[in-house]
Amino acid sequence: MRIFLKRACAALCAVLVLAALAACGGPLDLPFLDPYEQPFVLQDGFVRYANVGYVEEFYGQGDQIFVIRSAEEMEDFCAGFPQGALAQDYDELPSLAESVADLGDAYFAENVLLVAYFPHESGSCRLRVEDLSAGEGDTLVLAVHRAFPGGIATDDEVGRAALVGISRGFYGGREVLLTVSASA
Repeated sequence: MRIFLKRACAALCAVLVLAALAACGGPLDLPFLDPYEQPFVLQDGFVRYANVGYVEEFYGQGDQIFVIRSAEEMEDFCAGFPQGALAQDYDELPSLAESVADLGDAYFAENVLLVAYFPHESGSCRLRVEDLSAGEGDTLVLAVHRAFPGGIATDDEVGRAALVGISRGFYGGREVLLTVSASA
């Protein structure tokens, strides 16, 4: 009888978990299961994520947003990082060098690249671009969500970047603001 009760309780728990997942829209809607899935469609653009490695010179600096308008500006931006950090991938993330390797003069003739740079993240942190929209006045607002799978931040520090490629027409020379939300 005791074994039957244990199995019945286990089956009931499984049914409750499945019901809870179904009520939430299924397991793929949970932010910690697929943190790099693009939650919105960026027309004529792209979203990529890159590891930048840990750069001690950036310690203590906050999150930053950069607008890169040319291949020369991209080279200058990348030159600001030590070669070891620039070429370092991490888990599922490619390195920054790998992520921008295909962006040259032809790309920048009609597009710009927004780089949201997070200089000191936990290795367990996952970033997700949630929105890019017109803000008040002459601004664009890039919204990035920071998630810690399982609610745990590990001790390893890395630099992370969210790369958003957009057309020059959509950019229009506007100031770009970065907003960051977080969850466990």
